[in-house]
Amino acid sequence: MTDFVLMPGAPPPSTWLDVPSTLPSIIMPKVDEALSALDAFVPGVLKERFYRQALVGSPISKILNIPDVWIDNILVYFAVEDILALRRTCKDYYFLTHEPIIWKRFLNRMNFPLPPFRPTLRYSMSIADFEIEQLVTQAITVDDNWRSSNPRIFDKKTLFTGMVVNDLFLVPGGRFLLASLMDRTKPKRPGRVKCFLYLYILDHPFGPHAVCRIETFTRAYNLRAKFCRVRRGEDGMVITYNRRKPKQPQPKTLFDEDFSCEFEHKIDIPGGFDYNIAVLYLNMNLVEWITQPDFNHASPMYTQLLRGIPNPFRELGMANSGHEFTQTDIIYFRERHWLVSINLPHEVHFMNIMNPKEHTIMICQPHSEYRQAAYRIRAFRVYPEQNDMVLIRTCCPVPGGDEIHLVEWHPLPQLNGVVQVACTTRYTFTEKKVRRFTISDLGAPNRRKLYMDHPLPNHTRGPPPPVSIYIETEDPHGVQHHSIFPVQEWHIPTPEKPEGWFSYKFNHTSYCMSVHVCDPHRPKILPGSQRALMCVIKGDDKTATPKLVNIKRYVPPEGAGHEYFPDPDVKEEDKEFPVTRKGGRVPFKPKGVYKAFAEAGELVEELNAQGGLRAIAWDESTGRICIASDKKDEIQILDTAYTKLPDGNTEEWRRRRRWLRHELELQAEVRRSQDPRTYEKAPQASVPMDVDP
Repeated sequence: MTDFVLMPGAPPPSTWLDVPSTLPSIIMPKVDEALSALDAFVPGVLKERFYRQALVGSPISKILNIPDVWIDNILVYFAVEDILALRRTCKDYYFLTHEPIIWKRFLNRMNFPLPPFRPTLRYSMSIADFEIEQLVTQAITVDDNWRSSNPRIFDKKTLFTGMVVNDLFLVPGGRFLLASLMDRTKPKRPGRVKCFLYLYILDHPFGPHAVCRIETFTRAYNLRAKFCRVRRGEDGMVITYNRRKPKQPQPKTLFDEDFSCEFEHKIDIPGGFDYNIAVLYLNMNLVEWITQPDFNHASPMYTQLLRGIPNPFRELGMANSGHEFTQTDIIYFRERHWLVSINLPHEVHFMNIMNPKEHTIMICQPHSEYRQAAYRIRAFRVYPEQNDMVLIRTCCPVPGGDEIHLVEWHPLPQLNGVVQVACTTRYTFTEKKVRRFTISDLGAPNRRKLYMDHPLPNHTRGPPPPVSIYIETEDPHGVQHHSIFPVQEWHIPTPEKPEGWFSYKFNHTSYCMSVHVCDPHRPKILPGSQRALMCVIKGDDKTATPKLVNIKRYVPPEGAGHEYFPDPDVKEEDKEFPVTRKGGRVPFKPKGVYKAFAEAGELVEELNAQGGLRAIAWDESTGRICIASDKKDEIQILDTAYTKLPDGNTEEWRRRRRWLRHELELQAEVRRSQDPRTYEKAPQASVPMDVDP
């Protein structure tokens, strides 16, 4: 029997898994096991054909001679590592292991958190085949990497913008990036600096590139976006961003674009600012069409194509106020999509994005012990798939005294107009000076089918991810992490569900997961539900583009938080045929929950030499980080997971394979038509034909 060896000219091996280069000890026992299990169904002649043609070789392509039972009944015994090991042997098995059905099986059986499916993902269409493998490999490698004791940045790409980067936002799933850009040169005559909002695609065979843009007229900051279907029969994305402009005319040499937009930086100019939230709609069906893998964005034909289609961006409306808007969000409530925003100091505004006249102003009742204190809303988050929210307020009963922080559970207002609401429950903490609160917004990804062909992977049946609150403290500088876990409720069997089922609800059950002190440096947390990214900033640097000390990953300690009964129950087949060899997630020790990336030192040095940190964004589900410096007109794309991009060679091979099979079928049909005995065996319902002897 021929050994599996790495053939000359084979594609480069996958390096993220430690697998041997010669594989008889791995592959052949699995092949023998599979064929033994199929003894009752597979004739001996067919098994001989496997070994003769699939392992030894034949004059024509071995893939065309391998029966479908190879994919349907043998590769099902393989783990992800085995598939990648087989891929390293030769070109034929390289192509075979890219078959989408293999990776769709892994996707449905996985118990790892998966990146959210965007609504325009066509799961059953061949154009999205490469994304299935990408989802599987990203989910496994980002989870392993972030839970390891030596996290790494595996890949770094540069996206040239040609303009200054103001703010960044990675759309959940890490495929699309929103960037607020502006010209670096100031106009010589009175006028405003040109500012734009760009949409970039990051996963494309021809490299990351801009898809579309819209002018924002003034600098856009606090970017947010969510996939929403606000128009019937059309998938889209709702985007919000903040703007501001001086209330009074300012000197011609004063540009608002020179000032910081960080909420903790208070800018004092004569007359103050007017504030604005703009709401945009992006047609994702159109975006998907112009970002197909076989479209080369550098070709003149692509440029000509773009000139003939409308801009995918559409303006839906805006909200104006003389008081500052801070946090914003898009929610689905009362069968409508709402823009929710904090209007300082103590109001939460709900505005129907399709009908701005439908507007609610929510005011929270004061604490019974501190009725005369001045309150300031710091952060909020609507619980996934519920009609209530967590809201954080701060008050100071004694001027100059200690602040009191209230973490409250509020129902969403049901009426329009000005509504005063009382919290359902709360907990408070004092003796802490908090610089900033941030709350995760992962939601409950993939728990509902957006289309009938979308899968419901194994991990979606369990509890949704927790809502995490990160508290950046001062004196000393540090971070506290609190998590609100959903409570598991058992429902007795019913005729519709005879086995019973579990449901989950957030009821403000909170746990303190970790406390970290990084004094004298201060933290900047990019929140996530089950992991987070922390930038360590020099404590004495209060500028808008601070210098970094380090970049660390954060994972909560193993075993901390709420415990659940298994949901769904672990099946025997899952134990027998695990997705990975290790069978589950990498064990994580409580020590070292904050750990610097191995490449962070070089990255921080380069960033500081370019003027400091200007903008940063990350996506929890894929571990992708986008970062921009002050003096460079570019964005660095850092991947902490291995990403499989669409391969033009693989797609070309699949097309040729279909053509060849079609040609072989035509030739076989011609041979059958020339054989008179073919019609002697025709069914009685067939039209009789006269055939010459």
